[in-house]
Amino acid sequence: MSNENFKKYKQEILRLSKKKRGLLELFFSEKALILGSYMETRMRCGTASCHCHKDGGHPAMRISYWKQGKLKSKIVRIGDREWVAEASGNYKAHKHALREIIKIDARQKEVLKMIIKEKSQIYE
Repeated sequence: MSNENFKKYKQEILRLSKKKRGLLELFFSEKALILGSYMETRMRCGTASCHCHKDGGHPAMRISYWKQGKLKSKIVRIGDREWVAEASGNYKAHKHALREIIKIDARQKEVLKMIIKEKSQIYE
């Protein structure tokens, strides 16, 4: 293996490790997580004369998640909306970081295989 190739592989492994270490820091934080997607929906109330029956409903914030193959959804109280939005965002950030870590691990594995391939010799 040429010294130049070895330096290139070493730099890539170190760069990937540094990026992975940064992503892992998120998992060790004390931030709250709420499973699910936080979104605005529109709901109709039970009053027949209300404008919501013509206009498409009243705005309501919901948190939705999958449980045992079924979509579960809960209305978020007005007083809880701020922290639920933050905790749901934290959940999404964790899921994104996990996907990135998996990609980094796959790339590191490829680079390590290339190092083994270039360093290996055939005994004759």
